[in-house]
Amino acid sequence: MSQNASQHEQVADLISKFNLSLNLEIINIQDISNKALKHLSTTMPSLPFLFFDKEKITLASVHQDIVKVTPDWQSLQKRIVTAGRNNELLLKSAKLNASMSVIDGTAGFGIDGLILASTGVRVTLIEQNPIIFLMLYFEKLKMSQHKNWQKLMDRINIVFGDSHDIINHGLKHDLIYLDPMFPNDSYKGAVNKNMQILHDMVNPPTSDDELRLFDAAIAKCDKLIIKRPLSAPNFADKSPNQSFNNEVIRFDVY
Repeated sequence: MSQNASQHEQVADLISKFNLSLNLEIINIQDISNKALKHLSTTMPSLPFLFFDKEKITLASVHQDIVKVTPDWQSLQKRIVTAGRNNELLLKSAKLNASMSVIDGTAGFGIDGLILASTGVRVTLIEQNPIIFLMLYFEKLKMSQHKNWQKLMDRINIVFGDSHDIINHGLKHDLIYLDPMFPNDSYKGAVNKNMQILHDMVNPPTSDDELRLFDAAIAKCDKLIIKRPLSAPNFADKSPNQSFNNEVIRFDVY
């Protein structure tokens, strides 16, 4: 649902362009308060909702509480400008230089991809959930209109599809980064409340999924980094060569 006809058309064009398996029903409403969304959910139980608010595309899920989440790359500007190995654990583990090429195989809302691209590398973001991909691509189009973001946006390519297939059939890269859904019994302490909506939409990989993706990725890069909750078992039961961690998460390096 949305409040802007031109944005309706833009989203419809993206769904058609990338052949996304989405069937969105457009509803024009003025009140997007939590109370209004809760009432709407009683008449339209097919969730989640997408809506536009102040030129942002937002995902809302209604359970016992209303949870809203948006990529909102603009709010990350200070973090991106100051990103470095001293304050970003991901960059400390990656040790990138601008000549490298990187794949982020589990893009989500693109936060880690932006941090990686802030080093000057070219990053391909892969996302297979059609709703998340739609929001991610829409955010890039919006931010590309800002002059001070254009160079960063030019270094980011967003691809829709299955990471295993795309990586397996693609070229070799300097780094592949994976941030798969955390195990159900470990993620609550490792992600903020707003990001839990993604866990409602995407199931954690099975052990077979993990092994399949790990084998494809390790064969197509010089370095593989996998983000995990601090206490979670190793991805695909593979021991890393090195790990970088804080009190909540770790980055396993292969």
